[in-house]
Amino acid sequence: MQMNDNQSNQQNDEREIVEKFLQKAGIKIQPNGIQLLEPPSPDVLCTLVGGETLAFELTETVDPNLARNLDLSVSVMRNYFDNMASYDIEKLRKNFDNADLYFKFNDETSKSSFRQLLPSLFQVLLKCSSGMEGDIKKESLPDGVKQISIKRGAYIGGPMFNASGLALYVADQTIERISDKFSKQYKCDCPIELLVHNRVQSLPPDILWLPDVREFVAQRLSSSSFQKVWVFDYIESTIRYTYPE
Repeated sequence: MQMNDNQSNQQNDEREIVEKFLQKAGIKIQPNGIQLLEPPSPDVLCTLVGGETLAFELTETVDPNLARNLDLSVSVMRNYFDNMASYDIEKLRKNFDNADLYFKFNDETSKSSFRQLLPSLFQVLLKCSSGMEGDIKKESLPDGVKQISIKRGAYIGGPMFNASGLALYVADQTIERISDKFSKQYKCDCPIELLVHNRVQSLPPDILWLPDVREFVAQRLSSSSFQKVWVFDYIESTIRYTYPE
């Protein structure tokens, strides 16, 4: 059966992710040792240098389409910030050096209306006092913005922008993705490991998501089809979590 373009692109992405992960993890495979599989098998079968086989099932930390939309929103906000007047940039950097800023927009907000919101949105930030934390009062928010929340201490070199508060629920999203994989059965004659990655969206600081994920995996891994779980930060090329170590 011939693959369509979306299937082919997905498999190319999976191969690229696995190759980068294996290199970082120090797992050595034979030449051409990556085989892409179809359900109900795991996504990838690797033949190691010693001849043993090891399979990986892949999943992203958040929904790929959601992540791409959020990533675009963050990029647009960052670009707007970088092109503000120098004295406004200096003030915002001084007031939000250690801050994550979370923005939740109305669901019906279009790309064009989102861009139109930016001047009034940043004016709200400029009126904030240094050290302010928590949610900005709703009556101060421009139309189209549901929430602006300031969280301090988890980031240095701010302000850091997060559209729709991604870092606030990334733990729940990651647990949901892991839980979905834990609930499935796979056709495979070798050990299977779960590879969680973030190909399209940067991961927030560990403190915002890792403790909850660590607890969930420790409690549920033994009843799953997997012998190990990895969280691989594809963007930064680092392994953020392994269980068991």
